Amino acid sequence: MKALCLRITELYKNWNGKTVPNWSMVRNQLAVDDMIQSRIEKYEKY
Repeated sequence: MKALCLRITELYKNWNGKTVPNWSMVRNQLAVDDMIQSRIEKYEKY
């Protein structure tokens, strides 16, 4: 989990201001885990 968080932080620096390719597919795969799902929903803007 820590490695995932560190990688995401690194990618945010590279993708600053850009859209995430295939985000809907990635989001659906992450949504399988309830803990990650709640974190995603916390930061999504509807």
